[in-house]
Amino acid sequence: MQKFKIRNLDLEDFSLRLGNNTKILNKMLRMFYNDFYPSNQIFTIEMIDQDFTLFQEKIHGLKGVSGNISLTNIFNLCKQINKSDDTEAIKDIAIELLKELELTLSEVAEVLEIE
Repeated sequence: MQKFKIRNLDLEDFSLRLGNNTKILNKMLRMFYNDFYPSNQIFTIEMIDQDFTLFQEKIHGLKGVSGNISLTNIFNLCKQINKSDDTEAIKDIAIELLKELELTLSEVAEVLEIE
C-alpha cells in the first residue's frame, strides 16, 4: 500500500478491515473530503447552544465516517463528545475537533491532489 501522509490515518487498521486496496482508500478519502470540506459548514461551536440535536447528528455522522476510514483521532474526539454531558467540555472538544478536521482535510487534499 502506498504511504499516505495523513495525520491519524491508521493504515494498519484500515488494512485489516478492507485489505490493502489503495483504490478503496482513495475513494473513501475523496468522499470524506467532499462530505466534510469546509469543516465549518459541517458544524460550528455556536451550533452547540443553538441546535444541539443537529450538532449531535453532525458529530455522529463524522464519527461513523472517520471510524470507517481509520482516522483515529477524529473518531476518538467524536466519541468524547458523545460521552460528555458537560456543555463546556463539549465545546472544548469541538474546538479541538475542528482544528483536527481542518488539518486532516488539508492533508487529504494534498495526498489526493485536490485544488
